[in-house]
Amino acid sequence: KTHDTLAYLFELFKNHELVGKHYVTLVNGIVESDGEVNAPLRKNFDLKKVVVAKLKDGAKEARTIYHVIERYKDTTLLDITLVTGRTHQIRAHMSYIRHHVIGDSKYGDFQANKRFEKDFNFKNQFLHASEIHFGDLKAPLKNLSKKCFKAPLLDEYVKIIEALRDEK
Repeated sequence: KTHDTLAYLFELFKNHELVGKHYVTLVNGIVESDGEVNAPLRKNFDLKKVVVAKLKDGAKEARTIYHVIERYKDTTLLDITLVTGRTHQIRAHMSYIRHHVIGDSKYGDFQANKRFEKDFNFKNQFLHASEIHFGDLKAPLKNLSKKCFKAPLLDEYVKIIEALRDEK
């Protein structure tokens, strides 16, 4: 509730000093197994998005770990762990491995997005920040040390998952 606390929290995020951030996402296609994308990212101002590039070309290290939660007819629900936290990292990495985040208009698959809009009236990205874990913190955030905060999926996401299960 103070400027100092906010500044400290901002530094934790900026320096990637949080123990973990988890996301749940629905991606296009069948992801066969758990995996990791280790592909550096850099901003492409002409395209107005983040692209996979080489470190020597100004890209920054970016690592994303994904675990299959459930497979459906033509989509897969994933648990994503960010090892690094770059802008648009999940969206760019999932696009890079050709498993676009459903509803992503910038990095996604237009046809898949169109289907989800038609079938479910879904016009958002299916990307949900599900957990944040803190490590050992100092004052003023010491009371958050070793804590984990979880956010349940939105009802809209749960309804889509249930409908996808019925399609199998």
